[in-house]
Amino acid sequence: MPVRKHKPPVLKCLSLRQPWASLIVAGKKVVENRSWYTRWRGPLLIHASKTVDLDACREHGLDAESLPTGVILGLVNVADCLPPEEPCRSRWADKGAHHWLLADPQLLRNPVHFIGRVGLFHVPLNCLGKSLGR
Repeated sequence: MPVRKHKPPVLKCLSLRQPWASLIVAGKKVVENRSWYTRWRGPLLIHASKTVDLDACREHGLDAESLPTGVILGLVNVADCLPPEEPCRSRWADKGAHHWLLADPQLLRNPVHFIGRVGLFHVPLNCLGKSLGR
């Protein structure tokens, strides 16, 4: 009988530039604007890419040098995704974008170094160690 290899459990993850990743896990930014729709609902890890939007840092009064990059920062729940033609009243909603409605932000105990990717990608739970949890 063949031996089956079990894949470790995974969570979906989205990589974002700073300061957007930090603003999301802090619960300040509750809508993520994307050019594409997602059917995914549920937990989503937030990864801070190595790229920093300096203009956005200045606009939000954040020190770009102090923001972590190249790490998974936390977890949110994707509650819904509104298409561009459906109104979204959040101040974070950009016109013409798909609006991912985010809820229940949770900061990891310790950021986890991880290489980000474009689009949604999977992160094995065992990579998070004891960083996840309350």
